[in-house]
Amino acid sequence: MKTSKPKAHRMWVNYYPGMSFSPAIHPSIRLAKAGNGGMTKPVPVAVIPLDDVEALFQRAVSAYDLTPAGAGVESAMRAALIAIGVLPKQRKGRK
Repeated sequence: MKTSKPKAHRMWVNYYPGMSFSPAIHPSIRLAKAGNGGMTKPVPVAVIPLDDVEALFQRAVSAYDLTPAGAGVESAMRAALIAIGVLPKQRKGRK
């Protein structure tokens, strides 16, 4: 049986600064706009399924280790975040 790679899902959050309750997370922007009562603008967020945290950690470490030595910390961290599904893969454009 093939195991699927966990992917980040795009969800929408209504954040209320200065309020005591937690932010409300919605699966679509339409529901987020309907649920906020016009108080705030919905913000897109990435939600990562944490079914197997150890596998996510190992995938991030292996991607971090495979980056070239002179690439810098930012590109290594970007490779780790892409490996666990937080950031989308960079598209290759025309040259």
